[in-house]
Amino acid sequence: MTVESRVRAVLQKSLLVSDDKLAHEANLVDDLGLTSLDRFEVVMGIEEEFGIEMTGEEQETIKTVNDLIVYVASRSKP
Repeated sequence: MTVESRVRAVLQKSLLVSDDKLAHEANLVDDLGLTSLDRFEVVMGIEEEFGIEMTGEEQETIKTVNDLIVYVASRSKP
């Protein structure tokens, strides 16, 4: 599985949305309705799936699905 497909799987599970809603430009809050509880679930899912830790500052910079994919790809081990 690619980083992108794994990130999308975490988002689908955490936000209970279908894959077609996860366009690269989709805003996590405005388009997908991400709440603070959802953010916690997404972060925990990403950290568990990829074995990384996301700081609060890093989380604040992630606005779109693509931002999250790019962030994880830059932090995950090959």
